[in-house]
Amino acid sequence: MNDFPRVLSLKSICPCLHLSDIKDAISFKGSQREMKINAFRALLSVTVHIPVPTVTHFIRFISSYGGSHQELTHLSQKDGGAKMVDTTNKAVANMIAPSVSTVRWARAEGKVKISETIKRILSPNTNETMWNTPKGNVVQVARIAGIQAAKQTCHLIPLCHQVLLTNVQIDFSMEDAVIRIRSVAKAVGQATGVEMEALTAVTVAALTIYDMLKSIEPGGIVISRIELLEKHGGKSGSFAKQTSSNVQSNQTQKNQ
Repeated sequence: MNDFPRVLSLKSICPCLHLSDIKDAISFKGSQREMKINAFRALLSVTVHIPVPTVTHFIRFISSYGGSHQELTHLSQKDGGAKMVDTTNKAVANMIAPSVSTVRWARAEGKVKISETIKRILSPNTNETMWNTPKGNVVQVARIAGIQAAKQTCHLIPLCHQVLLTNVQIDFSMEDAVIRIRSVAKAVGQATGVEMEALTAVTVAALTIYDMLKSIEPGGIVISRIELLEKHGGKSGSFAKQTSSNVQSNQTQKNQ
């Protein structure tokens, strides 16, 4: 947005100018009178340029405010990838009656079995953040897709309530020729659980992995075992599938 001119009135430019001065100027005859009138007209047409703060200036001001310590909260400190900011604790603190509120969270899992051909391409990169394809990084794209899908669960599944999520986490790991996807969804003070959000996140992340790898071998990818591992909060209580990994995960979630 460019600075634009504002035309100010004669009175605002010259507050000391009186009507009598104008009358005296007009009373002159001949060339003096014409000179005064021309000068008077020029004065009326004066355009004063006043700098007007733009949106850019405002954004720069806001960006520079808040101290010298700044960090990108949407980047993971673990691998530098994109992540959703966890606002669970903040939401609880801001509730009028935090003792009445409940934190609901659910964890889901899904598996994507890949062929030996695809495995040979991905296996040299033991770090999952390096699974790059012509379409981009497999993990980063699948993670963002899963998070976005979790937010849109109520629009994808009929009669599913809209839930205000406070956090969605999606992790990936490879065991032999199987890519394991695990998601955690959280919400505070909602009237329903977040099982569907966790399951939707895993499902869409798995579909995204398929889309990213299908150019290598379309028939060499199988999505399977999408299931709910555990849920907590709400009147129905808690549910946890009895596995050794769940016991450790449950304790980790309680400590967060």
